[in-house]
Amino acid sequence: MLIPDGEIQSFIKNNPLDESFTWIHCSGALSIPEAESAHPLMTFSDELYDLDTYKSIPFVTEVDRKSFSELFPELTNPSYKIDPVLKNQYHAWCSMAGNFTTILWTEFFNRLESGFGIDRSSAVPYLNQITANLHMTDNPLTGPLARGDRATVRNHLKALENDDFVEVYNAFKCVFEKNRKEIELL
Repeated sequence: MLIPDGEIQSFIKNNPLDESFTWIHCSGALSIPEAESAHPLMTFSDELYDLDTYKSIPFVTEVDRKSFSELFPELTNPSYKIDPVLKNQYHAWCSMAGNFTTILWTEFFNRLESGFGIDRSSAVPYLNQITANLHMTDNPLTGPLARGDRATVRNHLKALENDDFVEVYNAFKCVFEKNRKEIELL
């Protein structure tokens, strides 16, 4: 089933099936006794992927429930099991990683074009290199936060003081600084 999480249980209740059938939903956050779950660790838009991409999508099922291979014996996708108690945390991280970066990159592209007269295509190599760095190294962060350049960070915050995204910048800065301090204590 590919319907909103809040509608899944009522859909199952209103559409009873023979007990030989297994309901499977694709929610990353929901855990219910009426249905198994297999969450694809992937983002989807209105464009279809090629077959190899679909075959490579990892799926996340629940501990102490049917495995991915039991649910879909004909598929060879990688799969993982997590404790159902952790599903909301897991899915929150999926949402942050995919959606929040999309919001940020969309806004960045729009600001380049409307605020600075720079075509968004000129920033694609930058995005591609950031993605490549994430793949190539355990420490991909660059720029003033990575260098500990407090003066530049202060100047950034001042430049953004009337911009809604100043809160985003400051939130990331605070989390980064807190995590850096915790690592230094180890």
